[in-house]
Amino acid sequence: SMDSSPAMVTRETWKAIPRLHCEASSLGRIRHSRTKHVYSLAEQPTGYLRVFLRRNGKHLSLGVHRLVCEAFNGPAPDGWECNHKNYKRGDNRPRNLAWTTPEENKAHRRCAKGETHPAARLSAKSVRQIRHLLLSQNNTEIARRFGVARR
Repeated sequence: SMDSSPAMVTRETWKAIPRLHCEASSLGRIRHSRTKHVYSLAEQPTGYLRVFLRRNGKHLSLGVHRLVCEAFNGPAPDGWECNHKNYKRGDNRPRNLAWTTPEENKAHRRCAKGETHPAARLSAKSVRQIRHLLLSQNNTEIARRFGVARR
């Protein structure tokens, strides 16, 4: 029998990004206003997503978080930064973004601990496994196994 319960679908809403022929979505995506072409995003080594656009023949590389924050929260006050509330730099949904002073943003980042820290390379589960393995294996073998060996 067909399941008649409504699917859990998040409706994507789009808002204009000031000064660009683009729109940002409630899911953190970027598209062209006229053609509705959804741009592909590039993940930086830092975890931030960037979108590459052309304006007046110039190539632009822009932070997706700032564009989404601008579309949904208005322009940034001068010198303010876009903060990811849940510490996940790839989560550019408007509800996860807010304009903050550089001082507030820095203080917020300091609160990130363990696997929520932007530089974290191991999950809490992996750390527990490693602690157990330390009883029987050497550090180099363990590091290689978890992909955190020296490059």
